[in-house]
Amino acid sequence: MERQLAECSAEELRDVLRKMAHQVPPAKRRAFLKQIHDSRAATVVPQTAWEGLLDAIDDLEARLKKAMKSADEWMDRFSWQYEYEEDAVGAYQEFIEPLTLLFERTALAFDHGEFALAR
Repeated sequence: MERQLAECSAEELRDVLRKMAHQVPPAKRRAFLKQIHDSRAATVVPQTAWEGLLDAIDDLEARLKKAMKSADEWMDRFSWQYEYEEDAVGAYQEFIEPLTLLFERTALAFDHGEFALAR
């Protein structure tokens, strides 16, 4: 989703919201508009897919280090389920998707000339 949003222009995103608004029944449009307003006020929308990339990497690193501290305990409890699977990642399964997204964001930064950041 992040990659698809990053590839859209501001006008394309406006068109998407307009189409979504037209699908909302008239009686519920005020709530729909309030939801958009509340979302804008509650979150800072990154201008690019790579904005905040280094912070996201730091966050994932902290989560990974925490998981590493309890990996031995995980292996004692669950390793029997994976003993015959050579490609099993065990306790680190939850990190595959976030790590993949970080690589995709990094690739977008590289593709847009942000070479120092991508490095």
